[in-house]
Amino acid sequence: SIYAMNTTTIVPKATKIDAPNPPEINPIDFIKQVVENINAQLLSIDKEIGDASQGDTSYVKALYDSIHEMKSRAEQADMILTQVQTDPVKLEFSIARIEGPSETYAKMRSLVDSVTELEKEVIEGDYDYFRVVADLLVEVQEKQLPFEPYAALPQISAIKVKVAAIETELRRQVQWSFREIGQLASGDKESIVGAGSQRSNDLQFLDQIYLVVNALGTHFTNDLMERFAQLQLIPYEKKFKFGTNYAGFEYLDERYAWFKNLLSVVDSKLSGVLQPHWRAHTHLFTEFSRRTKKHISDLLAQTERENPEANAHVANILKALKSILAFEAEINASFTVKSRSQDVLESPSSTISSFEITESIGEAFDPYLGPYVQLEREGLEKLMESVMNAEDLHPNASNSSTLNTSQDGDTPPPVVLKPGEPYESSRKMFEYIKGSLKRCTIYSTGLTFLSLSKEFRICLQQYAESLKFRCPSPSGTAKAGKAPIYNINKQIEATLCSIICTGEYCIETVPQLENMMKQRIHPTLTNEVDFSAQTDSFMDMVSFTMGVLASGEVFRLDEDLTAMKKINWSVLEDVGDVSGYAKHMMKILTDGVCRIRKTMSTAYFQNVCSKLAATFLDEYLDNIWQLRRVSKTGGGQLLMDLNGIKEYLLKMPNVKLPEGSDAINISLAYNSVVKSKCKKIEVVLKLVCTEDAMMEETFGMLWPDGTTADMDAVLSIKGNRGILPINPASLVQVKDVVNATKQTGKMTKGAVTDITSGLIKVGDNVKNAMGDLLSGNLFQDDSSHGHNGGNNGANNGAGHSHGVSSSKAVDDLKHAMVGLNAAFGFKSSVSSATASKEPRPPGGGSATKAVPTKRSN
Repeated sequence: SIYAMNTTTIVPKATKIDAPNPPEINPIDFIKQVVENINAQLLSIDKEIGDASQGDTSYVKALYDSIHEMKSRAEQADMILTQVQTDPVKLEFSIARIEGPSETYAKMRSLVDSVTELEKEVIEGDYDYFRVVADLLVEVQEKQLPFEPYAALPQISAIKVKVAAIETELRRQVQWSFREIGQLASGDKESIVGAGSQRSNDLQFLDQIYLVVNALGTHFTNDLMERFAQLQLIPYEKKFKFGTNYAGFEYLDERYAWFKNLLSVVDSKLSGVLQPHWRAHTHLFTEFSRRTKKHISDLLAQTERENPEANAHVANILKALKSILAFEAEINASFTVKSRSQDVLESPSSTISSFEITESIGEAFDPYLGPYVQLEREGLEKLMESVMNAEDLHPNASNSSTLNTSQDGDTPPPVVLKPGEPYESSRKMFEYIKGSLKRCTIYSTGLTFLSLSKEFRICLQQYAESLKFRCPSPSGTAKAGKAPIYNINKQIEATLCSIICTGEYCIETVPQLENMMKQRIHPTLTNEVDFSAQTDSFMDMVSFTMGVLASGEVFRLDEDLTAMKKINWSVLEDVGDVSGYAKHMMKILTDGVCRIRKTMSTAYFQNVCSKLAATFLDEYLDNIWQLRRVSKTGGGQLLMDLNGIKEYLLKMPNVKLPEGSDAINISLAYNSVVKSKCKKIEVVLKLVCTEDAMMEETFGMLWPDGTTADMDAVLSIKGNRGILPINPASLVQVKDVVNATKQTGKMTKGAVTDITSGLIKVGDNVKNAMGDLLSGNLFQDDSSHGHNGGNNGANNGAGHSHGVSSSKAVDDLKHAMVGLNAAFGFKSSVSSATASKEPRPPGGGSATKAVPTKRSN
């Protein structure tokens, strides 16, 4: 293009638009093109349907017929058009009859004329140039809209290319005009505008350029304003960039003054050119912020390199940051007020581009505010240290009154915490955190805010651990597989309740703190704020403390549990009311439950009750396992005691409620814990009351998943461990296994061990048989050994002098060893010595053939 400068304008005109002119449109050709386009589309559809359709031939055939009918009609229309083209009379008649195509042709003709006129005005226009061009451009754009669906047609495509070329030329003219405006503010304080009255006249001539800018669209408007802002901030860059005399923090006020002066000059000189909805001030401030942020970042980087320990400069950094943020708030507020007033004055039909300021100078400080975060952390640590030290001196002391000293310097006497109150340290901690977040929000909601939240997470984690360390240490060493035992008094009990209340308060407050941080932090960092681990830590601490409290309450029952074990359960004559030891345990539990209930919420109190009930019933069962020689009547009395304990535990959360208090709705989880624990104890006691002859069958029914060890434990309570009825078929199984083993080769001592291990796995009957073998019962004989009712005497708690003597038991064991050696078919010094010294059973039979006798009850 060749440009020529008009003497009365500053707009470079184009002598030629670099795009082909739209072709002349003949109505017949246009209609034929439409028909050909339809035919092409029908052929494409026909091919696609033929490729895709498989299966229903009738449907495909019907569709195929319809398409061919449409094609035949199109061919008929093509033939008619050819005839009409040769006859002018028919042509005029057809144009009159076909109203739709005629109207379309007229619209297209009008569009071509408007494009031609627009091109002519762009090239030759002079007087009132921008207004005329804008009106024509808007007219062309409106006339183009109906033809958008037909953009594939050559005529429409050519028109579209021509219009795009004209718009490109107009954009070039507008951008050139704005560059000619120049830099309105210089680097000097006076910020003198341009030069001479000619420039003022030129700026006045641009008053109507906004019409063209609006017609070119919002995207071009934003791009134009960004370029304009970059042009106007060049003097600012030269004067205030890093390395110049005005780059320091002490010249921040001069930066502000320079920018405000720029806004003032723009308003005074270009108020008629820059439209309000272009947001020129916003673009200028965005560019100002971007450049200033780069200057500040470079300055802070140099300061950090020169002074790695930047704590000494943190005050100056925060002062500068506060000043910048205040300036940004002032500018944003002025933009908001101005935009609102301008929006009211603008007509409803005007297009207003929404633009949000995304640049902030304060973001430059984020990577260098580590010293500020460190100061906040140190402040919180000092506060927590002083408050917690005071709490350690007075574990149950009240809040602020005990944490301050009097005027004489003496610490006031401790005031007991009110029931249900958390430690003052937790309140102080959250108050400081909220205040710190509020202070940080003034400076930054980005990386610094996130760093501060991470420090708070560490603080909360440490606080949860410190509360856990306030729990007492276990009393002695815990037994293997058993929970530690804690001996607590009422003061320690109150401390544990305060710890639980503090944990409850923290569990409720931490999620609220997390939500508050997510609302204030920058949206891009929201997902980085996560305090779930800290909440879990407080939950774990509360659970641990509840376990300590439950163990301490159960430890107070130790004397009663010891008294239970001292009772001679073998001499009870009948089952009576609940035993005295059980009643006394209920009384002790009631006292503790009433104190605990006053100190915490219902939900946490029920959790404590659940742990207390579970711990107590486990301890009660453990003591039952330690009982010996419990008769059937004794077992019945223990069942009676258990029933009383169970009834008490099911209503324990509501025992001795104060008058006027609502009863606690006991949870299903608590009832489930009590009932399941009591059921296991009940099974053990029912087995204790079971006759020996029915023991094996009853054990399988009441305790399906019980093991041999469980059976031995129950028999130990009864006083006859390891003596069970034996099935004679077990001996046949033993003999078959031994014979099969002999056939494999010579047995060794290692083989005997393997055989014994295999026999143990045969089944319960074989295990019982081996038990009798080892106890000597397999070879006992009433006539030879004189065993009569030893077990019966043991079960009755008396008559031990009539039982088998210890020497007799040794003889029985020796006989058992002889029979065992003979059954396994090998000899040893033990077996031969036994055979030589001990008499053989009556009748001269082998020991392996002895038949076990039934045991008396």
